[in-house]
Amino acid sequence: MVETTWVELMTWLGGRGKLFDLPHPEQQILFELGFRLRENLRSLAQDPTWDRLFFDSSSASTHYLPLNELSNRRPHLRVETRKLLGVRRASLEHPDLAIELCMLRAADEIIDFDEDGHPRHHTWLPTPMDVQGRLIDESVNMLTGMSRRAVEGFLFVIYSNPPQRETGVDTRSVASWAAWNQVTESLSWASRHFKARPPTPSHQ
Repeated sequence: MVETTWVELMTWLGGRGKLFDLPHPEQQILFELGFRLRENLRSLAQDPTWDRLFFDSSSASTHYLPLNELSNRRPHLRVETRKLLGVRRASLEHPDLAIELCMLRAADEIIDFDEDGHPRHHTWLPTPMDVQGRLIDESVNMLTGMSRRAVEGFLFVIYSNPPQRETGVDTRSVASWAAWNQVTESLSWASRHFKARPPTPSHQ
């Protein structure tokens, strides 16, 4: 369901290039993903009132987080699916599905700045690709840890490169694990699945 919803979203996104002119398109994309996933899960459950999906985009537009905040960060989308499986007393505080969205954007070859230091013809300030990749590393570490606590995880990464430049994505220094799926000439995406693992029993 998660993967199907994502592919549908990418098809929709392929015809909305102007969305990437926004300072933080990842927030809008994340909201659209959450909305579509909630509707699909309601349809699956045949329950129009089902609402066990939680949205948190506080870290979606941050290129890195201080180490002391990483342990408290929640996934961008958290879904509590146990009720769908008939478990009545499911916990809202411990969802069993986590979804992260990260975005990589290549800068134009030349960017002009006005007298106040703001980029002309741009609504966003370019960030080095390796800095953008830090959030992906943080997401991978978080979802890996959650998978060891019996939480299923998905990481989706969008790569936008309208100027067709060779970046760290192309040289495999950023998201080197990814196999990219092309939507348009300037838009690709990759995903990674983190399977839930039963907690290892502790030995006395």
